[in-house]
Formats: sequence, structure tokens, C-alpha cells
Amino acid sequence: MGYELPFDRHDGIINGRGMEVRYVIDYYNGGEVNKDYQFTVLDVHPALDSLSAVWDRMKVAWWRWTS
Repeated sequence: MGYELPFDRHDGIINGRGMEVRYVIDYYNGGEVNKDYQFTVLDVHPALDSLSAVWDRMKVAWWRWTS
């Protein structure tokens, strides 16, 4: 879709509100390393492994599209 692929990907499990949610963390190249060593861009989103995660992703897409 015109975006470069992430150079690294990790999964993380967060325990919140009494349930565990699996997140996918994609690391993208953010350009040259600056003096604060900031050189990556993170994209963190719920993994698509449950209906609630799909619903959360749809809500965020709607919020971004309407605002």
C-alpha cells in the first residue's frame, strides 16, 4: 500500500481490565540517528486474534477518519 515494511516486529501481552490483550509492535526506520538516539517509528496495535481486538481497530480507524 505504498509503505515500507517494518524492519522488526514483536508481540506483547498486556493485562488490563482483568483480561489479557495481545499487541503487535512494528518498528519502522525513522531516518538518521539523532543526538537523542531516536531513529525508529513504532506502530502499536491490537493483534487481530479476537472480535474485541477487531472492534477496537475499527473504532480507531473511524476516529482517525472522522477527525
